[in-house]
Amino acid sequence: MRERQGVISERLRLNGRVLATELALEFGVSEDTVRRDLREMAAAGLCERVYGGALPISPAHGSLTQRIGFAVDRKRALARAATQQIAAGSTVFFDAGSTNLAIANALPAELALTAATNAPAIAAALIDKPAVNVILIGGMVDRQTGGSLGAKALRDMEQISPDLCILGACGVDLEAGITVFGFEDAEFKRYAASRSRKVLVAATSEKFGTAAPIAFCQLPIANAWWSSTMPIRPFSPITARADAGPSSPRKRTETLVIEFRETGRASPAMRKDREMDSHVNAPPAARSGFITRSRAAVSLLFLMNGFVVGCWAPKIPDFAERLALSKFELGLMILVFGVGSLVMMPIAGAQIAKHGSRIVVQLLAVCVLPLLLALTLAPNVITGAISLFLFGGFIGAMDVAMNANAVSVEKSMRRSIMSSCHAFWSLGGLIGSGLGGIVISKLGILGHAELATVLAAIFLAIAWPMILADPPHPDAKKEKTRLPMVPLPWLLGLMALFSMVPEGAVLDWGALYLRQEMDASVALSGLGFAAFSATMAIMRFAGDLVRDRLGGVKTLRICTVFAIVGMLLAGLAPNAEIAILGFAFCGIGISNMVPIAFSAAGNIPGLKPGIGISVVTTMGYSGMLVAPSLIGFVAEHVGFAAVFMALPVLLLVVLLFSKLARYADGVSGGGH
Repeated sequence: MRERQGVISERLRLNGRVLATELALEFGVSEDTVRRDLREMAAAGLCERVYGGALPISPAHGSLTQRIGFAVDRKRALARAATQQIAAGSTVFFDAGSTNLAIANALPAELALTAATNAPAIAAALIDKPAVNVILIGGMVDRQTGGSLGAKALRDMEQISPDLCILGACGVDLEAGITVFGFEDAEFKRYAASRSRKVLVAATSEKFGTAAPIAFCQLPIANAWWSSTMPIRPFSPITARADAGPSSPRKRTETLVIEFRETGRASPAMRKDREMDSHVNAPPAARSGFITRSRAAVSLLFLMNGFVVGCWAPKIPDFAERLALSKFELGLMILVFGVGSLVMMPIAGAQIAKHGSRIVVQLLAVCVLPLLLALTLAPNVITGAISLFLFGGFIGAMDVAMNANAVSVEKSMRRSIMSSCHAFWSLGGLIGSGLGGIVISKLGILGHAELATVLAAIFLAIAWPMILADPPHPDAKKEKTRLPMVPLPWLLGLMALFSMVPEGAVLDWGALYLRQEMDASVALSGLGFAAFSATMAIMRFAGDLVRDRLGGVKTLRICTVFAIVGMLLAGLAPNAEIAILGFAFCGIGISNMVPIAFSAAGNIPGLKPGIGISVVTTMGYSGMLVAPSLIGFVAEHVGFAAVFMALPVLLLVVLLFSKLARYADGVSGGGH
């Protein structure tokens, strides 16, 4: 046991965080054993327990006098940045703390303001600044914090309504929250924040990824706006990662400011933000930098998945010819692909709950790699069907796992990334399908499969070490759920279904349509899905901005019109080039139709988000995975041109129910 705890202490020192599940696997013991070790270490003051594991104890020990001499240069740099947030003529509360003392000392002598503080040392520093009016909050002075706490301090604070409240912190972690060592200190900070319009927490970087026993602000907090800045450079965004502990390289070079607006006293702009937030089930919270390693990793996973699917599209004509499949038989094969996905998706979900998304997505991505080669080398219908079942199954299961990992990355970053992740999927489809026909004409069908496999492996290899390790939830309480009895989720599911049927039609039948009915070359036939993916990727990258400007209803209507025009243009096209242009128009339209439907599903009043989303996503994905097989049966008799001309009827139904998109306003989501 002592040896285990010694290893855990070393892990905390090196990584800044430990997870009970990972330690249990490493030591070959049960999670209960690891949790018992963590409890004993926490009781001994060696760590601070948090959900799923433990954090290092905050380094902010000792009296104020002792802490003043620690990290002096970095506190000065942090103070210079923090003073830029203080407006002339404002009322500012300075909480006790060595970093806040540095901020008080860094105030320009000519800056006029009213300063309130519960720290005698800070009051003494401010009294020498002639433009500053000083209010000293009284009461018993706590030796460790250097500030007045207790009932008298709370009563004095009740008379002040600061424009800015600068609080001290002992530990900052995205899960543990902002923490301190004393209960009265936490209570006073919490009350001071509630009296203030704007709150700023300044903390040197060794406090990130650490925790003290008592939290005065949990992350995320409802209706709060967060940003992180690096004062050594002029307020450029950075990532305040939960795992940036004492050993982080950032410790030596960076100090951080976390700024947020509290909900107690809101300005008109803040009230507007809160009204928007009231429509969102998941509250916004601490935002990290725009690009992090974990975001890059999950984006690469989406790119890889879309790339492999895109590479499959131009191979479909050869697959059908090699196995001598009619359109009807190819439709059955594509149905096998859809069945594989629908079978494997729930299995992936169960494994994610048991092991976490990182391990599952890594395993599934490895399983996906050889399947393009298997489909290329399949000698007969039976092996082709097995390969296609596995291909659909692993692609679909990986889709579930990478979406789950994207959700975890969103939580760790406190920033919405889902739309851009799905845009990377579309980008991967564009690259795979756009280059597929050209590569097949140059290297042959096997050479194309080999090159595609190598490129997919490279994407995975780059992403592999950066994939976020999220904790599993095997003990989460499983509520008994029932299918909703209200019509709204089913109507939204119908919208998602009818939006994704055209996407599946272009993916599975676009190349065959161009090659067989438009006499397109191998290289040109692959450009149909490429054009579709290109416009879809571009519009998905821009989707959040468009929806913010136009709203969900108007965006959905415009997109649906584009999709209808694109489908009619593809079906009535006199040549392959015009048909490809039609597919491009369709990509513009489909791009944001499905994300809007998914977003609305998670925002249905009176219905749990998980229930609404499960109904809509299941119906939607069935449209993409299963409906194309029915299209193959129909095309066997009437041709693909007639099918593409008929699909706008489904889109007219979406247009008919477009008012339901109002539930999506203020929420981002997405689907392929």
